Amino acid sequence: MDQVNIGKFISECRKNKNLTQKELAEKLYISEKTISKWECGKGLPEVSLMKPLCKELDITVTELLNGCRDVKNEETKENSIIEYIDYNKKKSRHKLIILSIISILLITFILSTICYFFNTYNKIAVYELYGENENFIVNEMYLTKSNIYNILYTGQIDLKNTELNKEDIIDIELKCEDTTIYGGSSFENTTYKEKYGYNELLNDYKLNNIDKWIIKITYKENGEKKIDTISLKNTTLMRNNEFISKKSESIGNSLSDIKNDTAIIKERTDIRRQSLLENNYTEISFSEENNTGIFEKNINKKESIQIMLGFSYYPDLTYLYTIKENEIIRIEERVKKENLTSNISGHIDFSETSYNFTYDISTKEFIVEPNDIDINNIDEIISNFLNYRQELYNILNKPFEDKNN
Repeated sequence: MDQVNIGKFISECRKNKNLTQKELAEKLYISEKTISKWECGKGLPEVSLMKPLCKELDITVTELLNGCRDVKNEETKENSIIEYIDYNKKKSRHKLIILSIISILLITFILSTICYFFNTYNKIAVYELYGENENFIVNEMYLTKSNIYNILYTGQIDLKNTELNKEDIIDIELKCEDTTIYGGSSFENTTYKEKYGYNELLNDYKLNNIDKWIIKITYKENGEKKIDTISLKNTTLMRNNEFISKKSESIGNSLSDIKNDTAIIKERTDIRRQSLLENNYTEISFSEENNTGIFEKNINKKESIQIMLGFSYYPDLTYLYTIKENEIIRIEERVKKENLTSNISGHIDFSETSYNFTYDISTKEFIVEPNDIDINNIDEIISNFLNYRQELYNILNKPFEDKNN
């Protein structure tokens, strides 16, 4: 079946009837474009249009399918009809394949959307934690839970007891029942970001039992060491369990402030990064996207220092001292001026057990909890740490102080 010959035949018959393409289209209740498509050999009339078309052109269906007049041979007639039927079968099969492909893609999209929904719906939550007793108030502590990252902002400890000063606080610990989550003298206004499933700081049990979180504060009052425990309450600030999110009101200039803060932190990180490299620190990793980096320096076989940049104005310092195999003292804090003369808090890891310790700089008193551990050269270890901390402060913060002056 020759579509081109059939098209030419339709065109010839139309012209013999003195009809334009538009006039013929109007008689058949179809578009002029369809007539043009037939006559150009780019398609054939549908079965339902064949009789009306042949009637308008004064030809038979057989003549139409053969593309010429007066076909007398019955076999030829039969073949023409069979060819046309085959043509329409192929056309229908082609449509069926296209519809099948579209259906498969649509089903895949729907299933993917459902999977994404179940993997993300109600998986993000932001909590505010707070609490108080007769001496202290804990506020502005926030926890963000998600299936990508968990983020803890440790907030602020304020004094209710006017007879106490911030300098009286020896150590602050955030605990879930008897397990320490985070602690140290630099506890306040600290942000900790942990990839979901990493479980170094926040495991599933701790995240699912925030109603069991407590703050343990070790402090001195009138020369006497005391410990207060505050049970934290929590309020859910946000959870992604709404199908339709409502648009909030304008937040004014706060977004621009965040952008400005981010730009400032990025600038400070770039300067500190260069300063660390110039002072023989090795860059372990650096993310250009997040503008965060980890730097390390091995002092000797026993001592090493690690610095993390980028999450805040102040870099995170981790000091490690190996007493012997599986026995390590670890001190973590922010490198800022007010820490340089403050008491020191840290951890001692013995195999799978972690102990918390505090060191009073003025009295040189070393306290380990829950059990006392005898470490002969603790004064030397602390002295080394103080020197490294001062040195790092100069490396990391001096350029900005000089700039301000």
